Amino acid sequence: SFLNLIHDSDREQLASAIVDQMTTKKTVEIDCRLRRKDGSFRWFLFTGRAIANTDQNPTCLCVLTDITDKKQVQHELSMHMQRYRIVTEQSDSIIYEYNFLDNSVYLSDKWDTKFSFNSKQPNFIEKAKQVNLVHPDDLQAFLQMIDALKNGLHYSECEIRLAKMPEKYIWCRIKASTVFDENNVACKIVGKIIDIDQQKRETDMLKQKAENDSLTGLYNKVTTSMLIDNYLQHEGKNGKHTLMFLDIDNFKAVNDTLGHLVGDAVILEITTNLKKIIRSSDICGRVGGDEFVILLKNTTNMEIVQHKIDEICNAFRQTVCSQDTSIDISGSIGVAFYDIDGTTFNELVNK
Repeated sequence: SFLNLIHDSDREQLASAIVDQMTTKKTVEIDCRLRRKDGSFRWFLFTGRAIANTDQNPTCLCVLTDITDKKQVQHELSMHMQRYRIVTEQSDSIIYEYNFLDNSVYLSDKWDTKFSFNSKQPNFIEKAKQVNLVHPDDLQAFLQMIDALKNGLHYSECEIRLAKMPEKYIWCRIKASTVFDENNVACKIVGKIIDIDQQKRETDMLKQKAENDSLTGLYNKVTTSMLIDNYLQHEGKNGKHTLMFLDIDNFKAVNDTLGHLVGDAVILEITTNLKKIIRSSDICGRVGGDEFVILLKNTTNMEIVQHKIDEICNAFRQTVCSQDTSIDISGSIGVAFYDIDGTTFNELVNK
């Protein structure tokens, strides 16, 4: 009669457990639903074991504990985990969780499909530093973000390069939110890692098209002026620098006699020669059809400046030939010095 009060789905399991308990004499614990007077069911934990009895009848002493509220919490947690799993599986992003207490990291399965660095190893952050998982140029910004979150910042994000495989990096956006414990102390970071490499490359390409001359790849006039002014007003404000304005002699004759395709080839040849002469830290731009501007940074030795000017003059000297015509070209250079002749791009160019 008691078993008739048990939910149909739980009855056989409970009966089997009781029989097993009677034979093994071990404590049995099982969850079952028990019907109430109004016909509804509540969850109970049955904890019992067989006890000795003088009349030899098998007897089971059992404690029934109402665990309905606990079951409800477990069910809600299970539903929450299912939703979390579904969202994780359907998202193109990598879900992560970083625990400040033991420095452990959880990464969703999509990490292993995108990156070669093992997500399951202990001391993830330290080992990631050792193998340059984060690009060396981005590591400082990444660590600063983690420190800020650990010190109480609620949310942050940054864009860094992560190694998809050794020495091959892709751009990712890291979004991070802080989880606080009952004492309002930061204990975890949860967030997602988003692959933005394609988007970043497209943005950089558009930026490059906007900033660079389409033929030579050098900076265009607007960008050259902006970069030089910005440098002279800030980083190079207290230094000695040399600005050179260059153009090609007889370039109109090249275009008129040999055509614009040959003229473009001359421009490209001179650009290639200039790139071999100037340093990567210097600023070089094409500011007109046959006009170039170069800012040589930190030129305190005038002999070196004169030598550099001679090299650039030689880079302009060449003979351009077609089937029945040849034209000798050369370059003219004007030189001005910061801050003797001016302190801005326009002042130096005018001098």
